Amino acid sequence: VCVTRDGVDRCDTPENVFRDDYIRRLYGMEKGSYNALYGCLEMEPAVGAPQVFVIGGGGSGIPVYRWLQRSGVPFAAGVLPRSDLDWPVAKALAARVIEVPSFDAVDEESVRGAMELMETYPDRFVHIVDSKGCGFGTGLLAVRAAELSRQGVDARDAAGILDEEVAHSCQYFTVDDLNFLKRTGRVSGVTATIATVLNIKPILYGDAEGHIVSCGKVRGRKAAISAIVKKYEEKRIDGPEQKICISHGDCLEDAETLAELVRGITPDVPITICPHEPVSGAHVGPGMLSLFFRGTER
Repeated sequence: VCVTRDGVDRCDTPENVFRDDYIRRLYGMEKGSYNALYGCLEMEPAVGAPQVFVIGGGGSGIPVYRWLQRSGVPFAAGVLPRSDLDWPVAKALAARVIEVPSFDAVDEESVRGAMELMETYPDRFVHIVDSKGCGFGTGLLAVRAAELSRQGVDARDAAGILDEEVAHSCQYFTVDDLNFLKRTGRVSGVTATIATVLNIKPILYGDAEGHIVSCGKVRGRKAAISAIVKKYEEKRIDGPEQKICISHGDCLEDAETLAELVRGITPDVPITICPHEPVSGAHVGPGMLSLFFRGTER
């Protein structure tokens, strides 16, 4: 029940009450905004031309956006799909957002727009590394960038190293239910139905251009995990820069099984296991299991 000075204004379910426009009207909000999706209030953005360009995504930019707003620093954000976790908060707090439609690839026009905005800060060096991947496909490059920074490597030299690393960023995964790939147009309905009936599991990977393509099909979950391990055994580059990351769609036990098989090949290489991020995770669904590592080629 929502009560205003004039009495009961609305009596309804929480889903119908807690909406952006109604909360603003109910509380007489003239500044700032209410985000019904996250259930939180955002203050009004700092006024002025952007002084900082924030490259975020997957929720990583939100604390930075809020810190800049509290500090009174106007900023720009991008390039963000409208389906990204960062996007609603960026729209509320940023002076400008470079955005693309939900689940679309980042096009050249958006990149040019971001670069032109960054060039307004000539005293700052900005370089965009196209990871041609998602999740840990980008995360491992970010970790490498942090290592280079701690080692005192010049930003321009680090940018060149990271560009070269993209070609060695291997990403292999399998899914448990092809119906999620069907919903996003990755496979046909007939293919999804036949695969489900026959218990066929695809082995997928990110190719040199960043496209998700199939490199094999096997019968059963165990065979799919073994096929991914075989790819690691064939393509891995041994050395101190090797790091392994495993992400999963609510199938921790399978992730731990995959980790044990990988440790059987390279017992001393550190392995990170965590749930897959939700944006690309929506395409693959529960049961997705992926392995990221440094290899001879993508």
